[in-house]
Amino acid sequence: MQPPQRKIFNSTVINLGLISFFADIAGEMLYPITPIFLTTVIGASMTSVGLIEGSAEAVASLLKIYSGIWSDRMQKRKPFILAGYFLAAIAKPLTGLSHSWIHVFFARSLDRFGKGLRGPPRDAMLSDSVTHENQGAVFGWHRAMDTAGAVLGPLIAIYFLSINGNNLRDLYFWALIPGILSVILVLWIKEKKPEKKTSSAAKASISKAKASQIKWHSFSGPFKYYLFVWAIFCLANSSDVFLLLKAKQAGIDFKQLIFIYCFYNFVCAAASPYLGSMSDILG
Repeated sequence: MQPPQRKIFNSTVINLGLISFFADIAGEMLYPITPIFLTTVIGASMTSVGLIEGSAEAVASLLKIYSGIWSDRMQKRKPFILAGYFLAAIAKPLTGLSHSWIHVFFARSLDRFGKGLRGPPRDAMLSDSVTHENQGAVFGWHRAMDTAGAVLGPLIAIYFLSINGNNLRDLYFWALIPGILSVILVLWIKEKKPEKKTSSAAKASISKAKASQIKWHSFSGPFKYYLFVWAIFCLANSSDVFLLLKAKQAGIDFKQLIFIYCFYNFVCAAASPYLGSMSDILG
């Protein structure tokens, strides 16, 4: 079954796709080498690697709850997106300057702080830019652009390491370039102006948002069930960092390891647009 052709691209969708593309180039230049950097250059233990990744992802997950609420109350998305991508960009060279796993811990947490800050407002802006019937397709294409950066980033890392003698530390400074490009592209986004409301209606809307958005009982049954299933999946899902370390311990060459990681991301990028479109059709 082929999804019908629908107009899903507009300036917001394209700009957010390019922003995620460049941000993911910066992030994925480093993601497959970070566990090796930690264990070989800095001399961190596996326990430290787990603590860094677990804590960083916890920061992102918890902040997503509040950044979404704050952006709704302010009726602003762009400031959160801009700050989030900026923090993620400057976290890259801070990791390169690190000489202990504690320093990496704070730099990695800053990176995930940026992710948590920008994620929900960006997704809300993306959702607001298209009709409900096209949201699966739009998020599929956005995921494809995002993950295309995750394919190109490691390839850039391989090229850099091949001409610089496996100098892992310098790669963190070069990653600042695509990171800053993503920040510059955010400045070009035109945010929709909030709908004008009467003073009493606006106050009522804000009061309702405060009362409903952060209380568990206000969520629908299907949404609670979705969160429950998603939480179990995330609990059981291994961090890619440990899969990469396991592959290295199995004797896979460092550059071959990065190529495998690129293929893993390529599968996701290639499948996302079609599967996103199918979700609009099948429900």
